Formats: sequence, C-alpha cells, structure tokens
Amino acid sequence: MATLLVIEDSPSQRAKIRRALEPVGLFDRILESGNGIEGLKLLLAERVDVVLCDVEMPGLDGEKLLQIKESRADVREVPLLFLSATTDLDRQVRLIEAGACDSIVKPFHPSELVARLRLHLKIKLLQCELREKNEQLSRLSTTDPLTGLRNRRYVDEILNVEVLRARRYQSPLSLLMADLDHFKRVNDEHGHQAGDAVLRGVADVLRSNLRATDVGGRYGGEEFIVILAQNSIEGATRFAEPDRLRPDRRSRQRPLRRQTGRPQPGKSREQPRRRQLKGLSL
Repeated sequence: MATLLVIEDSPSQRAKIRRALEPVGLFDRILESGNGIEGLKLLLAERVDVVLCDVEMPGLDGEKLLQIKESRADVREVPLLFLSATTDLDRQVRLIEAGACDSIVKPFHPSELVARLRLHLKIKLLQCELREKNEQLSRLSTTDPLTGLRNRRYVDEILNVEVLRARRYQSPLSLLMADLDHFKRVNDEHGHQAGDAVLRGVADVLRSNLRATDVGGRYGGEEFIVILAQNSIEGATRFAEPDRLRPDRRSRQRPLRRQTGRPQPGKSREQPRRRQLKGLSL
C-alpha cells in the first residue's frame, strides 16, 4: 500500500493534485495537510512513501521542513518533491542539494505530476526492496539455515571480540559447548529428517534460555556453543543445568553433553582452537 503526503496551504491546489492522481491509482492513500507543522506531524506519525510539499507556506515552510526531515533517520529516506511557483534555478538547485528529490513548477501539468511521482515512488520501492534483500543476505551469512542459530563464522568473530573485552576490562566471560549424545544413532535409525528435527528442537531450547546479550550458535554437526558475556563460571553452570537444557523435562536421559570453562590468564592465543573453546583459555 503506497501513501502520498501532500503538504500544501492552498485547498484548490490540494484538490487539483487529488484530481490528477486518483484516476491513475498510483497511491492507495493520499494524506493532506494545510501547513508545514501539521504535515511534519503526519510524516512522523504515518507510514509515508512520498511527500509532495509546497515551498512557500506560512510558519514552517518547505525548506525548513526538509531540514528537519533530513535530520531524522526514521524519515530521511522518504523522497520529498517540492511544488514551487518560482522558477529561480539557484533555489531549486539549493533545495535538491539539501535533500529534495525533485522540484515541480506551478502551475503544473497533471501528466507531468503523475510521471514524476511515479518515478520517485518506483525508486523508493526499489530501494526498500534492495535494503530488505541486503538485510536478508546479512542474516543468512551469519545464521545457520537449519536451526536459525548463529553460524560458526559469526560465533568466532563475536568470541574474539568478547575475549578482548574480557581481557581489557577484567570482566567475566563464560563459554558453553554442548553436543548431542547418540546423535548418529538417531540419523541411522530414524533418518536425517528426524535428526534435523532434533537439532531444531535443541536450538529452540537454547534460544529460549538466552539473554539478550548471549550469543548461541551451531558450531558444527551436533555441536552447539553459547557465549555468555559478563557471566561467571557459576552462571554458566546454572545455564547448563539439565533441567534447563532438556527439551522434555520428564525424560531421564540427558540429551546434551556439556563443557564449560572459565578464562585462564596468561595463555597464548596460538593454542589450537578446539582447546580454546573447551577451556576458554586466554
């Protein structure tokens, strides 16, 4: 659903704009404001895709409104087109350099208005689509596709940062590693789909116990890892209690084999990675 915000102090101009746009169905909603302050409130309160704004208005004019819009990260990407009765080229250039997307001279031709708005709406939608795909790619590059937990590369990067932070501020840092007992037998006897379901179930259990500052990941195969920043060995031990990490608390079998450790000062960073992870040697 595309929304246009029209900020124009002339009721006749607002009516002309609406008559030009409604037949083509370019926007699902057209919001109207008769002054800059009211228009700014609508821009901040509503989901707006394009703004069409008069330059000359009493109170908060279009140029001041543009400055406020550009200072706000939440609406900075919304394209703003100006309507102006002046043909002052220097002013039009100044407005575009300040962040305006376009400037339309009044009186405008309806077909020109529609064409320019269609162009900037298309650009806006393409930018939103590109941003969403980039965010999705970013998530995929750091997420294990089966479990939804962080992948090994991301965990390694975060672990390096947290180790440096713990060293610098002498703060506690705990690392928990767990693997599934008899997981190969699950795959052999019940198939890999059942094994995948088990991995997802364990990931759900870990995720439900994570704090906002914790990082949980799948380290490989049936191995899982949790980085517990600002957490002592006692806290890590409580996190790894069987009752917390058991998908079915009525079960008498522990599905996870746990390994925890506290930072050991004076150790070389050149030690094998596996040893670092098991004992969190620093």
